[in-house]
Amino acid sequence: MLWFKCITFRLKINIHCSGQDTCHSLRDTPVAVIDAVNTASPVTYYVHTDHLMRPLKMTNAAGAVAWDVVWKRFGETFSITAAPKLDLGFPGQWTQSENGLAWNWRRH
Repeated sequence: MLWFKCITFRLKINIHCSGQDTCHSLRDTPVAVIDAVNTASPVTYYVHTDHLMRPLKMTNAAGAVAWDVVWKRFGETFSITAAPKLDLGFPGQWTQSENGLAWNWRRH
């Protein structure tokens, strides 16, 4: 994954290695995920966060919930209802579902 940061607007764009998905953040808060994998027309999901800036839900353009998570007390996931994948947790943290580790800025 590559992270680009524009200091002026503090806009982060996360481009996955496949070059197909992008995750947009504004002021360190995730706001949208654009899913372009295996489709001719990209799908935009809007990210809804809690007061800690952890993602809680993703909705599509029609407002239907496409992804939902219930968090445990210290950031582990209790349950995920998902079609698209969102691996973000607390700000600066993302979970690798392949091995269960969480990446925290510069370390696991």
